[in-house]
Amino acid sequence: MQKSWFVFCFTLIFMFIGSVDVEAQSRKKKKRGTKQRTTQTDESDDSKSIGDVRGRDEKQPSKLNNFLNSERLVFDIMGNLGIQQIGLSNGEVGTVIKIGLKPAISYKVLDRLHFGIAPKLNYFFVNIPRDDDINWFDIGVEAFTRFQILDLLYLQFGYDFNSLEAFYVDRQWTNGAMIGGGYMNGFGQWKYGAQVLFELNEELRDYDNFPIEIWVGFTYNL
Repeated sequence: MQKSWFVFCFTLIFMFIGSVDVEAQSRKKKKRGTKQRTTQTDESDDSKSIGDVRGRDEKQPSKLNNFLNSERLVFDIMGNLGIQQIGLSNGEVGTVIKIGLKPAISYKVLDRLHFGIAPKLNYFFVNIPRDDDINWFDIGVEAFTRFQILDLLYLQFGYDFNSLEAFYVDRQWTNGAMIGGGYMNGFGQWKYGAQVLFELNEELRDYDNFPIEIWVGFTYNL
């Protein structure tokens, strides 16, 4: 009887120690799992934060892109071609060929009121019979104001700064006001048409031998 009682007590003590050890191991596993989940959560939060920052940086356009993509910017590309015969000092008749290029950019201060600037480049070639042909470049820039009367029709006033040269004069600066308008037609944001400007400065008229500049080309976002 005493032996049975001893065996029973020893069995209870062994079961108690075993249950305590199992409970301790389960607590350790829980702690390890919690630490792993916490670490994974922190890493995922960090990666999300880094990704959000990178995403915001990539999505934010630069100020230059904002300016170039502005709906208030208008772009022109104009050109002209002229052929003229002139009398030369040797009694011969020469032929003058003029090729002009005038890109422009303007900003819509109001929907129908634009302020802009346009660099100008003119190439001249003169054919002189029984003598050497000559050529030269004229450069300049025009500051202008444009007012749209209708969607396709506008008035324009500008002021030209020109560096001019010819076979009979040395290079010099000649400035003057210009007034005129243009007509553009087309589909969508791209339009084509012509621009006519009258030279208010007599020196410019004498130099060109013609008081009117006629340009043809394309306009974007007029």
